[in-house]
Amino acid sequence: MLLKKEFLNKEVLEKIYSGCIVQFSKRQNSKLLVDYTQNLLNAIFKTPTPEFSESKLSYELHYEKIFEIRKLILSDITISYLLEELLKELGLNNTDWNFDSLRLRAITTYGHKLDKAKPAYYIHRDTWYSNPESQINFWIPISPINKNNSFTFYTRYFNEAIQNDSYLFNHKEFNDQGGFQNLKGAIQKTYPRAIGEVQPPKLIPELNSQEILAFSAHHLHGTNHNQTDRTRFSLDFRIFPKEKILNFPLNIDNKSV
Repeated sequence: MLLKKEFLNKEVLEKIYSGCIVQFSKRQNSKLLVDYTQNLLNAIFKTPTPEFSESKLSYELHYEKIFEIRKLILSDITISYLLEELLKELGLNNTDWNFDSLRLRAITTYGHKLDKAKPAYYIHRDTWYSNPESQINFWIPISPINKNNSFTFYTRYFNEAIQNDSYLFNHKEFNDQGGFQNLKGAIQKTYPRAIGEVQPPKLIPELNSQEILAFSAHHLHGTNHNQTDRTRFSLDFRIFPKEKILNFPLNIDNKSV
C-alpha cells in the first residue's frame, strides 16, 4: 500500500514497519540536497544536462565521473548537515536513530545489458545484505520518475518467504571487496537475489523531483530497466533505531552473515 504523509511520526513508522510504502512531499531540505547534488553533477560532467552524458561518453568514463561524485558526496559536510536537517524536518528525533551517508544512484539506459552492472537490477531485500530488520530506506529522485525508469516492489512477499541465495553473503567479505557502488570486480562479489519467478502484485512508484519515498528494508524490490532517453539519478539513505522502539518485521528468509 502506498500512503501519502507529511510527517514521520510514530503512527507512520508503525505503518512502514507493517509494510506500507510512504511518500512525502518535497521539503526545503530535500530541495537543497537535490540542488546541491545537481550542481556537483553539472560540474563534474561539465554540462547543465548530465543526464544526457551517457550517450556522449564511454561507459568507463561515464562511470569514473559518477564514482568521483559519489566520493565527493561521502565526504561533503554540507550534504551531511542537510541530511540531518531533512530528518528533523520530517519530524524525526535524530538522537534516537542511526543513519548512514547519502548515496548517489545512476541508472543508465544501457546498464541492464552490462555484466558488471547486472547486480544493480537483482530483485532482493536489503536485509539480505546483513542489514537490520529495523532499517528504513529513503529514496529521493533528482528528476521525475515514472513507470519507464522507476523500480518495483513485490508486495506479496513482505510477509511471505521467497527462495534466495542470501546464505552466500558475508558482510565483511563484501566490504573487503569494495562494498556498494564499486562495480570493479562486481561479478566476483556476492549480491543476494531472489531465485525463480517472482509473483505479483507489483507496486511501481512515480515521484516528482525532490519528493521522498520511505519503506522498510524488508520489502522485496528491484530496479527496473531504464526505458527513457536519459540517466536516472537519485539519492538514498537508510536509518534504524538505536533501541527497539517499535515492532519491526521479523526475518522470514534472510540467511546472510
